[in-house]
Parts: sequence; C-alpha cells; structure tokens
Amino acid sequence: MGHGDTVEVYGATSKDRGYYVARLDYPGGREAFFLRNPEAKLRINPLKKWRKGEKNVAAGSVVIYQHADYKGRSSSFKPGRHNIGALGIGNDELTSLRVPKGRKVRLYEHANFKGRSMEVTRDMRYVGKSWNDRVSSLIID
Repeated sequence: MGHGDTVEVYGATSKDRGYYVARLDYPGGREAFFLRNPEAKLRINPLKKWRKGEKNVAAGSVVIYQHADYKGRSSSFKPGRHNIGALGIGNDELTSLRVPKGRKVRLYEHANFKGRSMEVTRDMRYVGKSWNDRVSSLIID
C-alpha cells in the first residue's frame, strides 16, 4: 500500500452473515475482501495483476476452478505434487484453470498421479469434454 491508500472494514450484511467486507481504495482502483474477523490483517501482493472476480492468491500460483470460465469453487497451488485430498474443490470437479506464465501443470485422471495425464501451460476456460470433471491429482512445475 502506498501513501493515501485506505482500508475500510464494514459490518456483515444479511447476505454475507458472519463476514466482514474490507475495501481497499488505491489510485486507479478498488478491491474488496471478505474477512471472518474485522481485526484480520490483509496481506496484499502489490506486484500481482488482478483479474476481475479473482481471489487474492499468491503470484505464480496455479488456480483450479469447479466450473468453466473460472467460476465455482476454486483452490490455488504453488509448485509441487497435489493429490486427491488436497484439491480443495473436490475429486473429479476441475473444469477450468489459470496457469501463470512459465508454469507447467500435469493433470492426472486418478489419485496418486496415475491414469491418463495431460500437460497444461496456459489458462484454460474449459479443459475439454475428455477432461471435464475427471482430474484427481496434479503436479505443478
């Protein structure tokens, strides 16, 4: 955050019961974050370029989504091996993903990095009919 940037925390609305909304105003834009605790600290990466509707994820992370067009439940991952229990969106639920430049993702049909696999090196709004809702593990380089 720079000089003149402000953060305001608002109480929960009936729609978002139990959450608080923090609004960050900065030159050229505004971002909103949902918090469980109004005292929570916001950790913001100023080098990250935000996409509309994208969650606050670490720069360089791969994000997988439950539905096409980067919608539905999502989980972000740093490089490494991520098996069925770590996917966060559920088994056989992946439909789209965002892959930062320079990253490579290998999707596996079954747990423990078995079965068919596919390499992805770019964002995919839809993984295709043959891979939709079939991923159970992945490796990120």
